[in-house]
Amino acid sequence: MVDVEFTDDVSPNKDGMDLDEKGKVCNKDGEMDVDECYSDRRFSENSRLVKNIGKVVLDLKSLGFTSMADDAYASAIFLLLKAKVYNVAGDDFRSSVLQSIQSWIQAVPLQFLHALLVYLGDSVSYESTSSGLKSPLAPQPSSFCPGIDTPSEGLVRWKLRLEYFAYETLQDLRIAKLFEIIVDYPE
Repeated sequence: MVDVEFTDDVSPNKDGMDLDEKGKVCNKDGEMDVDECYSDRRFSENSRLVKNIGKVVLDLKSLGFTSMADDAYASAIFLLLKAKVYNVAGDDFRSSVLQSIQSWIQAVPLQFLHALLVYLGDSVSYESTSSGLKSPLAPQPSSFCPGIDTPSEGLVRWKLRLEYFAYETLQDLRIAKLFEIIVDYPE
């Protein structure tokens, strides 16, 4: 069992309300503003998560464990992506799943990585590449990572890595299912 330490006087169900009631919070004017309160609280939780993970990564890097720190959050992201591909693709061969997987990559891991890289100070501009030369086949940054003004070179690399891993995972899943069909129906 994992021990959880709550900081900043935050404890589960401190106010005695259940989860359904927590979404029904009134704003200062006494009006119900569920979406705004939920999104503000969610943003605060995500910001706190990025900050806590960032602190751990910085501590590991200061101790000389740079590759271990990078491998730790990369491994977690890839496991989450693999689970998402398996969940979305499943046994359904009739519908395309790549678009939804790519949208999820944009919405979840890339937003997290962007926030983490900014926190870590690794957000070097995409325009300032080390060699100064940019491939003519390279996509434009504005279309590459929607929602992020100018993605860093690290974020662009992460996007490519995540998409490649998603394609590879989906390919392995589909090939395994095809071989199952061949074994079940050899004729």
